[in-house]
Amino acid sequence: MSAAATRLRDGVIAHPVFAMLIFWLAVRLVQVFAFDWGETDVVKIWAAYARMWSEGQIPYVDFHPEYPPAALLLFRAPYALAGGGEGFAPAFVVEMMLCDFAIVATFIAWWLRTRGPLENKALWIALCIYIAQTFTICRVLYSSFDLAVTAAMFAAVYFAYRDRFILCGFLFACAVWIKLWPALLAPVCLVLVFRRGGLRSTLLAAGGVALGTAASLGLFLPRAGAAVFSFLDYHSARGLHLESTWANVIMVLHLLKRTVAQAIFEYGGVSISADAGPMLAAFTTPVLLLVVLLPQLIGLRLIGGARDRDGRIGALVISAAICGMFLGSKIFSPHYLVWLTPFLLIACSRWSLNLVLLAVGALTAEMYYHYGDLMQLDVRAIALITARSLLLLGLFVWMLRELWRLKPMPER
Repeated sequence: MSAAATRLRDGVIAHPVFAMLIFWLAVRLVQVFAFDWGETDVVKIWAAYARMWSEGQIPYVDFHPEYPPAALLLFRAPYALAGGGEGFAPAFVVEMMLCDFAIVATFIAWWLRTRGPLENKALWIALCIYIAQTFTICRVLYSSFDLAVTAAMFAAVYFAYRDRFILCGFLFACAVWIKLWPALLAPVCLVLVFRRGGLRSTLLAAGGVALGTAASLGLFLPRAGAAVFSFLDYHSARGLHLESTWANVIMVLHLLKRTVAQAIFEYGGVSISADAGPMLAAFTTPVLLLVVLLPQLIGLRLIGGARDRDGRIGALVISAAICGMFLGSKIFSPHYLVWLTPFLLIACSRWSLNLVLLAVGALTAEMYYHYGDLMQLDVRAIALITARSLLLLGLFVWMLRELWRLKPMPER
């Protein structure tokens, strides 16, 4: 090997970013082989969807998945990689590892553009917090596809701050058609794009959205038509998920003898049934819209402005909105926590607040070992989920307070 090649090799190996990625990979390999090789019932269902589609059955017509169309594309890819055999689960894990890698790479790139020199130890701390927080949900991290939607949404916002508006719109649309929740962030994304580049940038982003929508729906609409949207009926009919904040309220009322509640299995998950359930369920949609749109409305005067050149305010607004989703939605699963983690790490330089999120993940992990007790409405299990809800509520209130206190800077 020549001296130049040797210097190049040594420089790459010694590069801090390379070391960070090696560290991430080492932790994830331990996680996968020890805890999460994707062998879960829900992953088997996704494999069945991919098999039926590959056999010529029409999605949403011959079989009825409860997911948006782009999610089926995520299922089809590992099925094809595994040759249609028993290797779907490992192939799916590899796919989610690539999405995880995309989040880490985007996070490092965003951090280096906004936080100073590469040697900054804060970047290592932030990366460790990301790995630790996601490790708390390691049993489901690679057995769900939330990493895919998070990678697309996180990259979409990053590219908006890089003025890559077509790519931003494309990734945003892909995120929406993988899971619908990014659609609730459309106001902040629209204002950000417009503030960054005016009408032209908005039109470019709209073109990207059209491309992303075509890529997500193009294989389904010609054969399934309007039936593509039938998955919405499934989600509108679901009850209050056992781990949601709403179910937490019912559990507390149950302990106080104000209602009678029990856990029931429906729609592939565990929900809570109670006398007060229908009344609370009627409020879920308006409350969800309120807690998701409120931080966006407060942050409108700041997003994309002079104070937000580095994207930290935009990340804070999105973090608050996602935290509002956790509090207001009738469905809350452990793997949803990955939606919030990268945005909050970009937004917040106070490690104590990121440690709050780490505590939320730890409580979620602990609930796994007490899930049977939670279904029996045991006091200790209810105390765990109540502590988690209070931490999320405190985090949400703090973020709203910070957004309210920030003042726009005059444009130069």
